[in-house]
Amino acid sequence: MTSATAPQWPELRPLSLRLVILSRSRSRSITSHRLFPGATLLVPESEAESYRHTGLGIETIPDEVAGISAVRNWVLRRFTEDAIVMLDDDISACVCMVSLRCRRLRPAVGTGGARVQFVGVRSGFSDGAADSLRDGDLSLMLTVSLCL
Repeated sequence: MTSATAPQWPELRPLSLRLVILSRSRSRSITSHRLFPGATLLVPESEAESYRHTGLGIETIPDEVAGISAVRNWVLRRFTEDAIVMLDDDISACVCMVSLRCRRLRPAVGTGGARVQFVGVRSGFSDGAADSLRDGDLSLMLTVSLCL
């Protein structure tokens, strides 16, 4: 049987993914939009206009939906993608610590884009990785494992 006639494995189909930045009352201090320019920004209806400067696609949530648990449940009911990643609004860098070299991704100054900075060689927690965790500007550390 050739790959063209082989049955499709549902486990191997492409997954749809949506990144959602959750924010409320922080339109002046939001930073995550610089690292995730393709994300959807979710804000209360009454605050949508104050977030237009981010350049992201904005979805609104009713003002009555308050509290992080209620907001997260609303997101899960509203969006239909296979995978939904909910992000804080104050992420300023991401650090990858699953390869031989630790990398930090942060927005490039003045360009609005992102750049990768190598911060050390990984052997357990390398000095570079430990330094990146002490910097104080790290809100999220992503570790991704893929099991096939």
